[in-house]
Amino acid sequence: MKEWKNMGVFNPGLLIDFDCENFGDPDITVTSGTGFQDLAEITLTVNSPTNAVWLNAYATWTGTSAADFITFRFLRDGVDPLCSAIDSVDQAGQADTTAFSCCDTTVDAGVHTYTLQASVTHPSGGQQQTVTFSMGSFQGAVINT
Repeated sequence: MKEWKNMGVFNPGLLIDFDCENFGDPDITVTSGTGFQDLAEITLTVNSPTNAVWLNAYATWTGTSAADFITFRFLRDGVDPLCSAIDSVDQAGQADTTAFSCCDTTVDAGVHTYTLQASVTHPSGGQQQTVTFSMGSFQGAVINT
């Protein structure tokens, strides 16, 4: 009979903290030219500066113009942009889903708030366009490295 202890990637004490925030009920609408808007926020406790914070998010959204670009970003404590991803509207009125991950490896010990934000850019500078986020989730885990 095979022994299962010590199998897998997670050793005891590897996961320090975890938080998850679902969003999109009700829908969130972001208008082009208005800057970044919050979609979700989580709070994590980091025990040591050697910990890493793993952030993961997905969002399902529908744009009103096929020329629009959506920029997503993770912020630490409301001021430090960590990383971003850009997606474009394939077809106006059709739902799309964007997912991305990021690791924060330069975080000090303490309680930190992470925010998932989105902005919409309409490159022609014409009439403002909108993107509506119908569902999504933002997760974070503190890993003992």
